[in-house]
Amino acid sequence: MEAPSSRQLIARCIEGDEDAQTQIVDRYQSRLLKMARQANAGGKRNVEPDSVVAEVFVRFLNLARSGRLEWQFEGGLWRLLSHMTAIRLKEKNREIRDPRKTARGGSGLLDEQELVSHIRYDQALAESMEEFRELLGEYRSSLSQDRLPVFDCWLEGKSTLEIGAAVKMTDRHVRRILHQFREDLSQQMNARIV
Repeated sequence: MEAPSSRQLIARCIEGDEDAQTQIVDRYQSRLLKMARQANAGGKRNVEPDSVVAEVFVRFLNLARSGRLEWQFEGGLWRLLSHMTAIRLKEKNREIRDPRKTARGGSGLLDEQELVSHIRYDQALAESMEEFRELLGEYRSSLSQDRLPVFDCWLEGKSTLEIGAAVKMTDRHVRRILHQFREDLSQQMNARIV
């Protein structure tokens, strides 16, 4: 038997099917926990990823059961749940840094409008990043053979000294070329906006 799709599970959740709720938790819990633990690693953070993921599932299931869950995004249920988890982690970390925020009241959880707003922002950001990738590709194809290695090293995030060593140019020459890249790209971006 084929596993139900996310949309089918959501529809069953809206109808109050507890089995569908369990399937959603089982399907995404370990991935969300892994993501939350990775996002929370490396710093002095006292946020418990397990509790964050549990809060996200409670919030999500409440939205689904109430029928207030809007499916206005691409990428499916994983994208929504991972987005909710990332936002909740940020909020929890902010609460730890500024305990006055939780003292002023509020659950710290996003309401439906805030969630939809975050998702729309992410979509707009993804679209502009795609446009920027296109612009970089077009610009790269217009470069001469001696400029291509400099451009590629720059996109890799190398320093001017590293670029100079890789392409056998002085630091000053590399800086001039990078300045020209920035000027050209800025003009091309402005031309696309207008």
